[in-house]
Amino acid sequence: MERLNKKVSIIMPVNNASGTIRDAVDSVLRQTYRNYELIIVEDCSEDDSLSIARGYERTDSRIRVIENPVNKGVASSRNTGIRAADGAYIAFLDSDDIWLENKLERQVGLLEKTKAQFTCSSYDFIDEANRPLLRPHLVPDVINYQTILKENIVLCSTVCAEAALLKEHPFRSDYLHEDYVLWLELFRMPIQIKTDRHVLTHYRLMKGSRSHNKLRAAASRWRIYREYLEMDIFRSLFYFLQYSVNGVKKYYL
Repeated sequence: MERLNKKVSIIMPVNNASGTIRDAVDSVLRQTYRNYELIIVEDCSEDDSLSIARGYERTDSRIRVIENPVNKGVASSRNTGIRAADGAYIAFLDSDDIWLENKLERQVGLLEKTKAQFTCSSYDFIDEANRPLLRPHLVPDVINYQTILKENIVLCSTVCAEAALLKEHPFRSDYLHEDYVLWLELFRMPIQIKTDRHVLTHYRLMKGSRSHNKLRAAASRWRIYREYLEMDIFRSLFYFLQYSVNGVKKYYL
């Protein structure tokens, strides 16, 4: 795999993640694919996140830390990292998630083999103590715009994509689910998307996190259908029902 020699820029936004950032960064350092840079965008944490990130930066030249002058949120922080990236590919890793050691190797290989511009993988769930939760969420063999209207199959921490594509299409900060809005934008384009059904990421469910607040998430999804996609009430209700059913299957069954 190293013969590919294409650099991957890994973007990690960080805000008050002192309890999980070590696990996240260590999972990058364990990657079997070694040609990468890790860009940690520190978003004005009030805990020890910055000092932990700086400690890693001092010990590995592939790691660099960017400090936001004011708190900007996850969408803007990811965009800052994307602008600073100089790799051929960009991958995202949230500071509370963990990669399996072959994550980048498999994804770079898939992108190179298929000439796709975007890939994502299956993932499983862990709690604050790294204990398994629920059952793994397996991505289908084929995903497209119509697929993700019904369910946001794409977990941000599983994504690896062409850098040029992401530099041209930044995250929007005016929606709670900024990643979902970006996938909708990208998937409406004529790009090639490939999935890997192997579980390559541990997705951490944290109490109090944005993803843990299901009512707020549902309100955000409705707003995306009605405002961003400008769907009429009937189409919005149809896709919202699909989203709700899939959410129950994902988190409760």
